[in-house]
Amino acid sequence: MAAGALMLLSVSLTAQDSLYYQYLSISGNRITKASVIRREVTLLPGVHYDSSRFVRELADMRNRLINLSIFNEVNLDAARDTLFVRIRDRNPVFGYPRFALADRNFNQWWETRDFSRSVYGLWMIWRNVGGWNHRMVLQLLHGYTEMIDLNYRTPFLRTYRAWSFGGRMQVTANHEVWYRTEQNRLQFLKPEAGWGQTQWYASALAAYRPKLYTWVELEPGWQHFRVADTVVHPAANARYLKDGASVQDAGWLTLRLIRDRRVRRDYPVDGSLLRAEIRPMRIMSPQGGQNHLWLSARYARYIPLSRAVLVLGAFGRYATGTLPYTYARAMGYGADYVRGYEPYVADGNGYVLFKTALRYPLWFDHHLHPEKLLPNRLLRDIPASVWLNVFADAGRVLQPIILPGNELAQRWMTGMGLGLDVLAFYDRMVRFEISLGLNNKPAGNISFINAF
Repeated sequence: MAAGALMLLSVSLTAQDSLYYQYLSISGNRITKASVIRREVTLLPGVHYDSSRFVRELADMRNRLINLSIFNEVNLDAARDTLFVRIRDRNPVFGYPRFALADRNFNQWWETRDFSRSVYGLWMIWRNVGGWNHRMVLQLLHGYTEMIDLNYRTPFLRTYRAWSFGGRMQVTANHEVWYRTEQNRLQFLKPEAGWGQTQWYASALAAYRPKLYTWVELEPGWQHFRVADTVVHPAANARYLKDGASVQDAGWLTLRLIRDRRVRRDYPVDGSLLRAEIRPMRIMSPQGGQNHLWLSARYARYIPLSRAVLVLGAFGRYATGTLPYTYARAMGYGADYVRGYEPYVADGNGYVLFKTALRYPLWFDHHLHPEKLLPNRLLRDIPASVWLNVFADAGRVLQPIILPGNELAQRWMTGMGLGLDVLAFYDRMVRFEISLGLNNKPAGNISFINAF
């Protein structure tokens, strides 16, 4: 697979023991600056390489260019004394009116089928600002959640020993609050007037890449909560914020190590990803502050097996001290859940989670050309794939919050099932799954994020 359909790599080999190129030709980049492409070229002109290494480096270069997520097509071809890099730019600005369910997942929303529990507005990503591969994401949402979210990130400016910088600011407000967990399910509270909860968030980022696939990040951040008094009333959840206060601040400094060797970062077919971080944090209320230490690690390995891909994942997180409810949400949030338990949550100081999947391509890297529907030339080529996968997960909460009826936090959860992943533009995804989880009852689920 890696040498065939996934690489789409054409290299003119001769009987020579070594290969080289003298000239570099870049074409098709109507938007992207040539320097952005050149810094991913690790083969030096005029240097003779062992033929196997030359081909391997070309494959790695193509993968890195695809992982920039700013191209719809990347082809490399070494012929005679020239290395040809032919790309097709992806539309740099991808924005659309957004409509989404506000609940954690489709199963949670399906229980009420209440469209008032939805958000709508504008979601926009500018993947290639100025052609320099800077990235900006803007969200303006209204409805169940009011949100203004701005995120900006620069790329690494060199292949090795390079820096990258970024920052994020977000303001959200909700009339209704997930204020506690009962019977392993979130409970909701809506004050009679005003906001139930408002949050302010800000962070900065500095990243350094000493090696091609390894970098470290330093991220200072701050978060402020303000909730209605009814949320932290003893009859509701006095542990929602620290010391039962209606306001809470948190400041932290995260040190993160990332080693990313994935082939096709958005839906990998080979390689691995390791993310490990340590985060000293101070959570403060008007009554005082408390220090905590957060440790987390995420590892995923993607192993090609003929046409299929075996995926193995291990994830974990732990925080010291007594946490307010806002920071004690362990499993069932985001992608950190056992498939088959989508309606449920489990709270505590941390968790361990293991995921496996065997993925098989039913329709791989087909290109759709809806010329009549999409007049924009850069949107006329849509890469699309469909994958069948069989999966099994297991996980458990660490130092759980033990409350009557919330037994999931005190035991191992296991689930398995069958799914269909549909992808477009390499990173737009919808997952359809049927799984056996709690009490071995089959349940369907629809999700729009990668399970790993």
